[in-house]
Amino acid sequence: MNFDIWLEESDFSLLPNLFDVQPSEYNRIVLEKQKKVVSTGISLQYRSHYSCDSVDIPTMVIITIEIGKEIALPIALGILSNYLYDKLKERTSTLVINGKKAKIDKKEIERLILLNYSQEDERKFEEG
Repeated sequence: MNFDIWLEESDFSLLPNLFDVQPSEYNRIVLEKQKKVVSTGISLQYRSHYSCDSVDIPTMVIITIEIGKEIALPIALGILSNYLYDKLKERTSTLVINGKKAKIDKKEIERLILLNYSQEDERKFEEG
């Protein structure tokens, strides 16, 4: 299962922190659409970002999350929500998972990922 999350970025060290690289490697993350394996069967990949030259409008970074079929969903949810929470807790004010805003809270992140997963299953069932 793949889905996107949007992160409000107020400083440019967010991406290097998410991908566990040095801040000087920011451009490499963007140009190479870098992928980070969080754990077996769980990864995140830089997709794109939207920025504005205005001081009042933050940059929105889009990250694609992938959860493989080889990992049990409850385990994946726990690992992913903990990882995202630890990386975002003091950095962003807004997290959006498939159009739904989330507080930077482990349980809220986990709930929205599960909701997204359930909606993805429904779409697959309807497509036949």
